Amino acid sequence: MVSVQRAFFERVCAPYVIALILLVAMLLCCPMTTAADVAEEEVVDYLSNNPDFLIRHPNLLEQAFEFQRAMQAQQGRIERARILTSSAELLEAFRAPSEKANAAGNERLIVFMDYECIPCRMDHFERANSELSDYFEIIDIPMGIMSSVSAQAVRLLLSLRMSDEPSAWSFHQELLKTRLPLAYGDLIRIAESHGMSPSAIDGALGSPRSAAALREIRSFATDLGVSTTPTYLVGCELVQGRSSLLRLKEIWTECQPPPS
Repeated sequence: MVSVQRAFFERVCAPYVIALILLVAMLLCCPMTTAADVAEEEVVDYLSNNPDFLIRHPNLLEQAFEFQRAMQAQQGRIERARILTSSAELLEAFRAPSEKANAAGNERLIVFMDYECIPCRMDHFERANSELSDYFEIIDIPMGIMSSVSAQAVRLLLSLRMSDEPSAWSFHQELLKTRLPLAYGDLIRIAESHGMSPSAIDGALGSPRSAAALREIRSFATDLGVSTTPTYLVGCELVQGRSSLLRLKEIWTECQPPPS
């Protein structure tokens, strides 16, 4: 029993879990002792010599792991803040036209979506009709992961943004209204109606540059921990699956700047 406990605390528990157990254990057993006065090895020894300690204090380990999860969440927010800072140029490419972005709320909501994702569309139209629609600046990041047509749509969007930002915004909105499943013919028709010639369409779909840009989007999403659509990055908190603006407002968490 003692050897199993020792292995658990030495190999499984993270240092900050040990630290919390240390603090509580020492204060319980030696009120005049501070956490700075003892080492991690002493905690392991104490718990090994007092195997019933956690039985007498059943909430202690649960509190320690809650602390561990909170620390991991904090580290996740710090890492996402770092990624967002380094990817500012990519995010800028997906902002709404300047006049609309400037009129939006101060809080930023990044939506990882796909043109063929039905829940994404449902959330999109609910947001448009929500009383909180102006609370966030909403940045849609299309992933192009659900079909080849969806991926081609993103490549055309990226190409159109380089030359005509308002048309690109309108192209994006119309794609979200197009009946599913999205067909290649629909994609070409919508692109042409937004000023893209057949040669421009062929150039965008065959361009190594647009293919690389699509890979960059997916890599950006993966680095943030996005694995499905829709996923929301509200401040620096990641939320997967459908969610209302009211819920997202309630859980908005400010990004923590990375340590200097």
